[in-house]
Order: sequence, then C-alpha cells, then structure tokens
Amino acid sequence: MPERLRCGTFLPLLGLSFAMQTVTGNNYGAALWHRSDASLRMALWVAFIYCAAVQIVVMSMPSRIASAFVEDVAVIDEVSRIFPVMASVFLLVGPLMMIATYFQAIGSASKAALLGLTKTYAFAIPLTFLLPVWFGEIGIWIAGPLAEVMLLGLTAVVLRLAAQDQSLKWGIFHTKEGEAL
Repeated sequence: MPERLRCGTFLPLLGLSFAMQTVTGNNYGAALWHRSDASLRMALWVAFIYCAAVQIVVMSMPSRIASAFVEDVAVIDEVSRIFPVMASVFLLVGPLMMIATYFQAIGSASKAALLGLTKTYAFAIPLTFLLPVWFGEIGIWIAGPLAEVMLLGLTAVVLRLAAQDQSLKWGIFHTKEGEAL
C-alpha cells in the first residue's frame, strides 16, 4: 500500500490498541477479569471488522484508490495489480496487533516482544529478500501477507502454550463471555 494509505489505515488501529491497553491493563491489574476480558474481546472484534472493511474497500477499488495519489496510468495499473495481493490478509492485522498489545498491557514483555517484533524482523524482511529469488517480482508483494499468515501461526502457538500453562480460555481469557466473577 502507498505509505499515506498505510498510515491512514494503521493509525485507527494504533488508537484502538492504546485504548485497549489502557482499559484492559487497568482492569487486569485490579483483577477485574470480566472487565479486562470484555475490553479485549471488544478490541478484537472492532479491529477485525475494521480491517475486514478496509480489505474489502482496497480489494474492490484499487485503481480508484491509486488514482487519488497519482495520475500516471501505468502507475495506477501497477498499483491495481499489486493492491489485492498486498491487502489479501489485511483482516488479520488488527486482531493480531491487539493480541500482541494485550500481552504488553498485562506485563508479559516476552510474549509482547515475540508477537510484536517477529513479523517484521524474522518474517517480513527475510521473505522480502528471499521470495523474489524464487518467484520474481511478485515475491516482493506476497512477502507481507505471508509474514502476516506466519504471525497468525506463531500467535496460535503462543496462545496454545499460554492456555496450557495458565488454564486460560484461548490463552488470554480468564472468564467465559458474559460471565462475571
């Protein structure tokens, strides 16, 4: 995505993550599990719905979006070809970000760092260099979505281990939805 569009789609997620961190972290620290769980659930759903909507918009009208930034038809055509690939799993970005931010909010620095840094440094950067060797130019554009899918797998492993170690539902929830302690 062009940098201006990426910032325009990312900043609401950043705001949501800050809000979720504040509410969830304070309630978690006070051992108000039903409140911390509810705020995390809400953030996960809002992030998912927002990212799914962005993905639908970006994938359904890439040329219109590109033409808002440039007038060159060749550039618009290339952006229209690349956008759907780059946005193919955008619906994962928000929820995965909320989970990483959740671990930061509750003071689990190792999990937060693992989930917050691995996508960029262990997945996206190496894939951006390796995939073009095997797939050509399109490898550059699939590196981001593939890194996001790899982060989904890593997040599933982290949550599974957390669920086993701490007897938490899905590795993050202390209560069942709607239950109050």
